[in-house]
Amino acid sequence: QYAAVALGQLGDDSVAPELVKLLSDESEVVRGVAAFALSSLDDCSGLVKLLMDESEGVRQYAAVALSMLGDSSAVPELLKLLTDESEGVRQSVAYALGNLGDSSAVPELLKLLADKSEGVRQSVAAVLGKLGDSSAAPELVKLLADEDAFVRRDAAAALGKLKAKASAPILSIYLKDTELRETTVKALISMNVSTPELHDWQEELFKDAQEQLKKNQKQEAAAALALVFTEESVTLLSKLLADTNQNVVKAAVESIGSIGEYYPALVQAQVEQLLKLTAQSNFNLRRAAIAALGQIISFQGKEPPANLLELEKQVHPALRGFLFDQKEKFGIHQAALDALGATGRQECAAEIYELLTTLDQDKDESLRYRALLWLGRMAYAPAQDDIENELKKLAQEKAAWRKDRDSDKPEEAASGEVELNREDKSWRKEHWEYMLGNALARIAPAERGIDLLNHPLYQVRQGAIRALASRIADGAANASLIGKIIQAHQNFDPDDLPSPFPYAAFQAIDLALWNLEYSGKEDDVTKLKEILNNLKPCQVPGQEGAIKERLDWTIKRLKENLAKNAKMSTQ
Repeated sequence: QYAAVALGQLGDDSVAPELVKLLSDESEVVRGVAAFALSSLDDCSGLVKLLMDESEGVRQYAAVALSMLGDSSAVPELLKLLTDESEGVRQSVAYALGNLGDSSAVPELLKLLADKSEGVRQSVAAVLGKLGDSSAAPELVKLLADEDAFVRRDAAAALGKLKAKASAPILSIYLKDTELRETTVKALISMNVSTPELHDWQEELFKDAQEQLKKNQKQEAAAALALVFTEESVTLLSKLLADTNQNVVKAAVESIGSIGEYYPALVQAQVEQLLKLTAQSNFNLRRAAIAALGQIISFQGKEPPANLLELEKQVHPALRGFLFDQKEKFGIHQAALDALGATGRQECAAEIYELLTTLDQDKDESLRYRALLWLGRMAYAPAQDDIENELKKLAQEKAAWRKDRDSDKPEEAASGEVELNREDKSWRKEHWEYMLGNALARIAPAERGIDLLNHPLYQVRQGAIRALASRIADGAANASLIGKIIQAHQNFDPDDLPSPFPYAAFQAIDLALWNLEYSGKEDDVTKLKEILNNLKPCQVPGQEGAIKERLDWTIKRLKENLAKNAKMSTQ
């Protein structure tokens, strides 16, 4: 056990074979520690098989270790464990999926919001904030009424991480809730909401951090300072960057990144320190520094500072260097990819696209997956044809797999009995289906996203449904997009049945409307009324009334929410 820990701490890839041997040790403690140690060495050899280990502790270690490596190829196996009988395993797997940052896990994670375990619901709420899918915001708002205080707290924190500003008025209600007040304040600060009350709270946070430093609680102090956007806060964090404890340094790096995201001018002097840290031997510290640099040039604030261009010239070449340096580990490539992707800038998307063209189809599958995921999130239109080609190849690959599978079951294959919504779980690329459908629908919601609701692959449809709702939640689309989905639904010819389109389109309408209830504007109310008044008879029995009822409900809720928002803004 101690040998495994020591080997992992060395950070030397040459010890990986010895750790792999320990994965078969008779002691479950040794197996678990060896799995965790491998995550520090950027080596996933043998870790996947440990997800099926008889010991729930080992399964937990393996899940977290795989996520720390950042390899999305582990997603299918991790998703299977979301139904594990062990509450601890379900929590660890949710945490692992959050670390991987793969939004294809969102639909399965949302199912766990009804889990009987408060701990699982709490973990899922926290993870939904990490995954960056804004269409999950309504589910998180719903969790603010959960019976468990910790679940409510993590739901509020997740809304802050999603920067779901549309939920700010609802969150503000909980400023009077003693159990939720601190988390709510932090969430609102993360959304860059400005009120006198929040400013006062930031001053309290700074005083608390000063007291923690006096008690030598450096890591806790560094974390608290992430939400204090002042020169004094940055000065304290800068000192912590030189601490001998690397966990303290990592916490300080993360906090500087959080401040720089909104106020890059405040942390300009620390950029050189962060660049030096990217050359450290500690793998996790390097990744944290790279992520912080990406945050600093992402700029989520209100008005770009005068020095932003200067910062970009300083940071951008370094991130590009990590992205294309063939000598670097996969984890560093991925960290640079994520840092550039998180900026949301089209020029950064162009570099990710350039990387994609250099990657090997098979050898670099995990990195290719990540690049395609980010190009979709960034709605990078030049990549659309490449993503279309990926989807065509994937569909052909799955057709060949099905043919091979059914060759052993000639009677079933001949009967033609195929369930549209069921996929054999031995197929290992469902996350690819979801990601590609999601990416295309984000890039071209009306032009391509609606068409994908009729795609033969179930996960492609699910990815498109979530993407359409996310565009509404992000404010990149409005009620007009919903009107186009409804129009396509109304124009559907029943002679085309059996088809997945009517049901998938209704799902998309329902989810998009739910998001619009929180993020819509007055213009959206007007547009929804127009859509409602011009509804045509639906060709699919039973759905016309359901769509009318859903529109009525959203108009009512959106008007109520807009009235509440207006009232709160005057207080």
